[in-house]
Amino acid sequence: QPTPPVVTDACGNVLTPTGPNLGINYNNCEGIYAYSWTYTDCEGNTSDWVYSYIIDNNTPPAVTNTSSSFDPDFENYACGASYTFPAGQSSCIINKSLAVPDWADDCGAVVSTNYMTNNGIVLSQIGDIMIGNFPVGQTIVTFRAFDCANNTGTCTISITVDDQQDPNITGCPTTKLGNADSGTCTKTFNLVVPTASDNCSVESVSYTVTGTTMLSGNEFPNELTFNAGLSTVTYTVHDPAGNTTTCSFDVFVIDAQPLTIACPANTTVSTDAGICTHTGTAGVFKV
Repeated sequence: QPTPPVVTDACGNVLTPTGPNLGINYNNCEGIYAYSWTYTDCEGNTSDWVYSYIIDNNTPPAVTNTSSSFDPDFENYACGASYTFPAGQSSCIINKSLAVPDWADDCGAVVSTNYMTNNGIVLSQIGDIMIGNFPVGQTIVTFRAFDCANNTGTCTISITVDDQQDPNITGCPTTKLGNADSGTCTKTFNLVVPTASDNCSVESVSYTVTGTTMLSGNEFPNELTFNAGLSTVTYTVHDPAGNTTTCSFDVFVIDAQPLTIACPANTTVSTDAGICTHTGTAGVFKV
């Protein structure tokens, strides 16, 4: 309680106040305590002196503990901690559990707590732990605590899941062998279209042909035409994390068509004068 001041009247007399009168507007969290004294002189004139304490709670709740008796995957962590894990085998998620923080506040008990995630995933609470399936990418879990003055304390933990698994290709064609189509130096093959899959998702597929045939495209073709000789076809699958898988097969096109020769027509000539031979020009052989 404050000490009232010494007050004198116009005649220099020291006046003794009455009080204090206490006015309280306090909700056990913040508010005002007002002390007032009344001074009265010999003529009955009065004057009040008021002294107020303003209690303003602006300190948010603070984390006191992040341990749990359930032995979760993440406990005894510092707020702001970050962890990185690979996705589960043949899965695009990983299941993890983490301790829910304990809180304390300067003005008594914490009124309420909750949590939120940056990507909207929902966690399940069992006792003092949270359990959830964390997807590939970064998930930031923010725990929040509110006190009687609606001050908010926060504690975050970041869990990053990496997709380290390559895509799969099933049904890749095997080596192809065939003769060039009649009258051409090429052959068209009908190809088995393979199946691409991934633990998360397939972003794109492509193919390239090298060797005597040079081709490429963003698909798995069901038909291609190859030049005579050896060509190699490579299929590639890409996932969003940058992982890739390839498969290859060879294609042999044989030019088995026989050569044709166009001979000149028969020609009858006479011997040159005075000799028994003839010198002349033969027809041109065409192959």
